[in-house]
Order: sequence, then C-alpha cells, then structure tokens
Amino acid sequence: MLRSDMLPVLLVVFIAQVGFGLVMPLLPFYSQRFGASPLAVVALFSAFSLTQMVTAPLWGRVSDRYGRKPVLCWSMMVSVGAYLWMSQADSLLALFLCRSVQGASSANMAVAQAYIADRTDPEERSKSMAAMGVVSGVSFALGPLLGGLLAELSDTPPGAHPFVAAGALCAVAFLVVALFAREPAVSRDQRQRRGVSLQQFPGLLAQPRLRVLTGLFFATTLIFSGVNATVALWAQEYFAWGPHEVGLLMTTVGTVMVAVQLLGVGRIVRRFGDAGALVAGVAVIICGLLAMAIPGCGSLGVVANSLLAIGFGLTQPTIAALVSREGREGEVGSLLGVNQSMGSLGRLLGPMLAGGLFTLGGSVLVYALGALVMIGPLWATVWFARRTPVLRRSG
Repeated sequence: MLRSDMLPVLLVVFIAQVGFGLVMPLLPFYSQRFGASPLAVVALFSAFSLTQMVTAPLWGRVSDRYGRKPVLCWSMMVSVGAYLWMSQADSLLALFLCRSVQGASSANMAVAQAYIADRTDPEERSKSMAAMGVVSGVSFALGPLLGGLLAELSDTPPGAHPFVAAGALCAVAFLVVALFAREPAVSRDQRQRRGVSLQQFPGLLAQPRLRVLTGLFFATTLIFSGVNATVALWAQEYFAWGPHEVGLLMTTVGTVMVAVQLLGVGRIVRRFGDAGALVAGVAVIICGLLAMAIPGCGSLGVVANSLLAIGFGLTQPTIAALVSREGREGEVGSLLGVNQSMGSLGRLLGPMLAGGLFTLGGSVLVYALGALVMIGPLWATVWFARRTPVLRRSG
C-alpha cells in the first residue's frame, strides 16, 4: 500500500492531527483566561477552518510550482511558531491570530495528498489515500488524550504545556521531512511551466467532473461535521445517554472508520473501481442518516453511526484519489488544494447548520433533511461513475 519514501509525509499527517487534537478540548478553557464568551470560543474554532479554507489552494499551487517537500517543511515551521506563540498568548486577539496561523499551516494536507499521488499508480491511489485516513484517524483520537494528560501536569496557565508539546512535535516532523523526504527530480524549465495561476482557480471548477467531486467532498464533510456536532444531543434525546455512553459510541465509530479504510477500501476499489466505491459510500451515508432519524433502541443507534462511519470511510479517500486523476501535469496540488478548501467550508458550516436545525426540530429534522440533501450528490455520483472507467492494476 505504501512505500518507505511516503513515511515522512505520513508522519506530517500524524503530527498535524495530533496537534489539532491536543488543542481542541483545551482551547475553551485556555481562552477563558482572557474572558472569552461562548461565542468567542466558537469563533476561535471557526478562524482555524476559515484560514484553512483560504490557504489550501494556495499551498497546493505553490507545491506544484516549487515542489512538495519545501512547502511541507515551511508549513511545519509555521506550525511550530504558531503553537509556541499560543503557549505565550497574552490576549484574546493573540489567540485569534494564533488560531488563524495554525489553520493556514494545517492546510498542508492537500500537499501531503499530492506527494502521495506523485508516487502512486492511479489504480492504487485510493488505498494510499485511505492509509492517510487511517493515520489521521488514529492521531486525531490520540491527540485529546495526550492533551488532557499534559494539561494536568501544567503549573503555568491552563493548557500551555500541550501547546509547547505540539510545537515540539511539529519541529520533529520538519526535521524528518527535511532529512528523509525525497522530492522527484524536475528540471527548472518544467517547474516554470507547472502550477495554476490565481486567475485560473475559478476555471478549475468549471469542469463538470471536478464540480461533482469537490461538491461531493463539501457535502459529505458538511454532513460529517454536522453529525459530530449534534451526536451527543441526539443520543441524549433518543436514549438519555450521558458522556460515558457518547464517548464509547464515538470510539466505536472511529474504530469502524479506521477498519474500513485499512481493510475495505482496497478490496472494494479493486472490484468496483473508485467511482463505484464512491457511489456505495454515498448510498450508505444516506442509509445511516435515515436510521439516525428513526427513534429506536440504543443498538440501532450504534448501527446507524457505524453505517455513517463506513460511508465516510469509503468516500473520503476515493474522492481525493479521483480528484488527483482529473488534473493535468502540474495541477494535482492545486486541485487537491481546492478540494481541501471545500472540505474546510463544510467543516465551517456543518456544525452551525446542524445546531440550528436541531434547535428547530430535533434529531428527526437534522438527519432526515440530511438524507434528503444527499440524494442530489448521490445522483451526481452515479452520473460520474457511468463516465469513469474501472482501472485495473497491470501485471
């Protein structure tokens, strides 16, 4: 699935998600030192997604022009500075600036995907992207645990130690990439011809196939972030579950998603192709949303969430693989950056929309409407699949 020259980039993905997980549960408490209101705390999280959305296509374009390795190194060094700055922040404004810089540096996921795409045959690309998903999922689960443990050891303002640790991890990732990542040899003339200009970005989405893929990534990320934001409320409304039960449910969901990406994506793609796996994933997401909208027993709730995990585990890596195949030479980083930008937009809007709908009509409105909304992407995905050949591995 992966060669040794991909391991340094997977380390970047791992550390980026560990750092994100370290910060997430601590940021509300850390920001209270500066009198942050609940609205300000939400805005701090939104600032991260907003700058990530804006900068992801730019990182991708720069990596097309100047190479993946320099951009990954630079972004990790920016992350080091942002985390250390946050550990010494002395005002709410400084926190907002730190989160914005962290969002910009974390937009390097598209560059990591482009690095993997450069070294993978098209018919094997979904498995490699799924491996990135496994690394991301494991590290995201590990981050909050480490953050909580480090916060307990802190004798400085709450949360300072985890930020320092996140910065140190990013510094390690920088050294590993700088020393061991291998940039493919590209002549100076070739590099000057690579990359997409800023004026060309709107034209990328004018291509029907790319519109389908990036729109689908936006829709699935929107739904995924909305479910994550409301699943505790859903569990409380239907089953009167508390934090312990919800924590076990989310652990189960994460385990199912990792298992699908580790064991299932490659087999399904070999049998039905990337586009076929995409259709199956969207259909399973719709089934999961409908199951969540139906009041029932707790075991049905676990099944519903597991269906969503299977669907998202199938769609995320296959979308990235298909997007990378749509670009011409020198466009892959830019296209994956645009795709990641759409995902950031979904993460920004999903919790707000789901929270508002839950306030209006509870779980039934949120998940039934989500299933209805996903019918359009399902139809578009079927259209895409009919026009996409199944790639078979040669030899």
